[in-house]
Amino acid sequence: DLLGVFPRMAPIEASLAHYSRGYRSLSMQPHFKFIYYVDEAKSEIHVVDFWDTRQDPESLVEGLAEE
Repeated sequence: DLLGVFPRMAPIEASLAHYSRGYRSLSMQPHFKFIYYVDEAKSEIHVVDFWDTRQDPESLVEGLAEE
């Protein structure tokens, strides 16, 4: 519910900061991050990944596709 009210509450994900979409992440339990971005024009939140942080960080970057 909080994310719907405050979609920019999570910080920009440092490993994805160079992308134009402004990917954000919230820590979920000890080893997972909820990765998302906000589409301001459509007032939508797009879920990108529930990412296991025990993986190589490059696997997160490789899994993204910029449109």
